[in-house]
Amino acid sequence: MTIATCQIGDFLKDPTRQPDWAQLTRLGGDRAAILFEELRRRVSVIDGLVEELVYQGPELGWTPHYRCGETGLFIVLIRPGALEAVAMLDRPQRERALGSSRVAHRMKQRIESAPLEGEEAHLRVPLARVEDVRAFASLMLLKSQKSKSASHAR
Repeated sequence: MTIATCQIGDFLKDPTRQPDWAQLTRLGGDRAAILFEELRRRVSVIDGLVEELVYQGPELGWTPHYRCGETGLFIVLIRPGALEAVAMLDRPQRERALGSSRVAHRMKQRIESAPLEGEEAHLRVPLARVEDVRAFASLMLLKSQKSKSASHAR
């Protein structure tokens, strides 16, 4: 007898069916769900933050996406047993983060080693511990402040 197998997370790849938050959160397991909720709590203080599920194509599927106005802050990848945040940082954002005492040393190392795509650093941060979540959330608070001041200057 053969049992049909379905890779966990395949439901995320269907562009016509947006998953609900509970489905998505359960995908990562208990530890990832706790860390994801901690991340959501920490970034919820960002003024004007919008949290939404966005279809990112067949490779990534549906992901939580965070933005302020039209400025994207980051996305979260939730996979079985894993939680990862992805953000793009332009040159001024990188310089500001690297010079800030509010950004953790390990996060600065990640920023410095992040691959560049044009002028932007493609930052991928595994969120395996509360410290990782705290450091990433602090960086996103800093990024959002820069985004708000840039939009007010227009």
